[in-house]
Amino acid sequence: MDKLTEKVLMKKILNKKISNQRAALKNVSFVNQEEKIKLENSIKNLEDKRDALND
Repeated sequence: MDKLTEKVLMKKILNKKISNQRAALKNVSFVNQEEKIKLENSIKNLEDKRDALND
């Protein structure tokens, strides 16, 4: 697999994970503040990884 294909696949995977975590954050009202912060940080980390693939 070439580097471009690998980057495209990684971006798709990361976008799906980000989407799923955002949906979980919106749909779960019983999440306590600590769990909410962890989920938000996880989303941010995934976004950073995805954005790093653009470089």
